[in-house]
Amino acid sequence: MPRAWELVTDIRLGPGRSGVTAAIESRPDREQEMIAFRLKELRAGMETTLQGIKTLAEEGGRRG
Repeated sequence: MPRAWELVTDIRLGPGRSGVTAAIESRPDREQEMIAFRLKELRAGMETTLQGIKTLAEEGGRRG
């Protein structure tokens, strides 16, 4: 019998300073570009993690 799973993730941005904050302060004219790049990085990391979880789930948790 197939089992159903629900995976819930979240991310917290801020309120503390980060490297992105410092970069934006030094180049405020590129703020939108920097934020878009950071969001793209975060998305790629989440997708990689989810793909790994999916692979493990489909293998029944077995790793060679």
